[in-house]
Amino acid sequence: MDKGIIYFSDNRPEPHILTMVHKELAKANLPIVSVTLKPMNFGQNIVLDLERGWETYFKQILTALKASSSEFVFFCEHDVLYHTSHFEFTPPSRDTFYYNVNVWRWDFSNDKVITYDHFRSVSGICVSREKAIEHYEKRLKFILPFRFPYHCSQPTYHFVFR
Repeated sequence: MDKGIIYFSDNRPEPHILTMVHKELAKANLPIVSVTLKPMNFGQNIVLDLERGWETYFKQILTALKASSSEFVFFCEHDVLYHTSHFEFTPPSRDTFYYNVNVWRWDFSNDKVITYDHFRSVSGICVSREKAIEHYEKRLKFILPFRFPYHCSQPTYHFVFR
């Protein structure tokens, strides 16, 4: 089974956070396609000269999906620490988006860690690359007319386990 990682970042986390995330992702020993807003020495890096926002976020994902050659991809974000066991999962079907819901959130500013049931996040997806391309092409066409404002609160770092 051919698996790979797509990684997207707006390059805003502090360098020590990015370094820690990259170090953990490298342990998975899978091919990585990274799509960022500034150059980064991480996997096959593609830089989009765009402003941070929802449209850019979806374009980053779609760019990474199209650049990857893996059959199945794990979506990985710049503020998430993934345990290596996360990448051991093998999707039983090409027609389903799978979410790793064993997630712990660390509110860095308040030094609190929480978890709750049924948390589904883009940062926990594993899916057939072709299925994801189909989905994100439709999603991008849908959001373009709306021009959603981009909002991001205080940094919260995620830990994903299997």
